[in-house]
Amino acid sequence: MLDTPISTEQWLRQELDFINMSHTLNGQLKAAFVSCNEETQELTLEFPLEGWQVNGLGTLHGGMAYTMMDLAMSIAVYCFSRETIPPTVSMTVNYLRPIPMDHSVLIRTHLTSLGRRNATAYCEAIIPSSGKVACTVFTGGCNFRCPFCHNASLVLRPDEGEHIPEEELFALLKKRQ
Repeated sequence: MLDTPISTEQWLRQELDFINMSHTLNGQLKAAFVSCNEETQELTLEFPLEGWQVNGLGTLHGGMAYTMMDLAMSIAVYCFSRETIPPTVSMTVNYLRPIPMDHSVLIRTHLTSLGRRNATAYCEAIIPSSGKVACTVFTGGCNFRCPFCHNASLVLRPDEGEHIPEEELFALLKKRQ
């Protein structure tokens, strides 16, 4: 008897079930299928927000948002190539506003190119309650020296940038919630 091919949605749901059962960070994120479009190579996943993912300001930790986006893009490449989950070689995230710890966050991924060795993807974190795309603030003093950093001046010459008092920064973030 021949195996009946399953739909992309069914296949994705099975893969997510497998990932979510693991005791890894990716498994703890509990990604859920929302939608996919094979023609446009778009995938949307929903991630529930939990207390262990919060930062000191009471919003989603930027590293958690980064990890959710990395996982969503890897799953999209895996889904549309049906090969293996690829390693992330380079990834830049621009944080626009904090993500409130309401209920969940949507991660929408669009593959812009998919080759045999490399894939390029665009990804957005969307706050469901407002429909707005989320992000955060770049600060000086990072101790990494990543060659792909688009904020190298903040890393290499942090004292040359504009100093924004902490109270002013937090007021701006609160206003943008």
